[in-house]
Amino acid sequence: MPPAPAPDAAPAAPRAATPAAADAGLLVLRLAIGLSMAAHGAQKLFGWFDGPGLDGTGAFFSSLGYPSGRTMALIAGLSETLGGLGLPPRAEAEPRGHLLPHPGRPSHYQAPDTGAPA
Repeated sequence: MPPAPAPDAAPAAPRAATPAAADAGLLVLRLAIGLSMAAHGAQKLFGWFDGPGLDGTGAFFSSLGYPSGRTMALIAGLSETLGGLGLPPRAEAEPRGHLLPHPGRPSHYQAPDTGAPA
């Protein structure tokens, strides 16, 4: 039996998550969210999972005042289905937005100093 800790001893600090554990957690999260989105889009498009289908969703959008409910339902269903299916495969892809030039932050690329005035 291990000895009991001293009453005035500080509690042990929690261990930090390893990069592999963080990656696995993010993958599970992306799978759950992505598949939920895809299933919701399939309800709109095909009527799967007890959904209204394209006609029912189009009628709902028309009742909300959209000018072309069926077209809006098609756009919404495709966006949710394709976006949801595209989310899990991008789990390991590193976002590259930081490589795009932005006027508020300095560029990663600097031109070589030629000695000429700018």
